[in-house]
Amino acid sequence: MADWKPKENKGALQKNDYKEKENQPDFKGLLHITKDTFDETAGIIKLAAWMSETTRGKPYISLQVDTYKPEPENLMLQEPAVWGC
Repeated sequence: MADWKPKENKGALQKNDYKEKENQPDFKGLLHITKDTFDETAGIIKLAAWMSETTRGKPYISLQVDTYKPEPENLMLQEPAVWGC
């Protein structure tokens, strides 16, 4: 993934082959968020994810930014499942 650059509002997570300790991440990756998307989300990014595989057969998680529009008050006090995740 070193030379790979994601398209706008997309990204990917790939297994961290260099993980040696429990406090190191299981996955690492990039997410390209455009300024317009970030301004609309007010700092909250809703993502969609798919399991996929590179041309070399290495598994990764493909990400796509979904426009997040807050619902009426108290949405943040509800369980994440209510958010449609």
